[in-house]
Amino acid sequence: MPLAEVAAPAIELAENGFPMHDVMLETFATPSPREAMRQWPSTRSVFLPDGEPQALGTRVVQKDLANTLRLLVEAERQAPSREAGIRAARERFYRGDIAEQMVSFVRQQGGWLTLEDLTAFHVTVEAPCHTTYRGHDVYACGP
Repeated sequence: MPLAEVAAPAIELAENGFPMHDVMLETFATPSPREAMRQWPSTRSVFLPDGEPQALGTRVVQKDLANTLRLLVEAERQAPSREAGIRAARERFYRGDIAEQMVSFVRQQGGWLTLEDLTAFHVTVEAPCHTTYRGHDVYACGP
């Protein structure tokens, strides 16, 4: 499936929002995570707009996330094949304009992330965890 098709529901939820649910609200109500989120202006504006977590059922909108996903879709669409599209989206995220924006943001906030950090990052491919449940093979990412 192309990234545009896979990412469409996530883009829609990020763009138009989803209701604040009880698990998210409980996490944000915990002092440590809430204080950690307060240090990041863009995170604070989405999840703690008035300094506190939004009420249960309030629409949570993540425009920046929607825009980032659209940029990845755009990178894939411009490539001549599925494999090239995956590489193009990865390049844009870890080496391109998205990477540059992430590094700039982190640096403005006093962080140490560099473009070299992102460029050097690679996911390793590992064998999945496997079990059988009621006659079905079940696979998952490792710990």
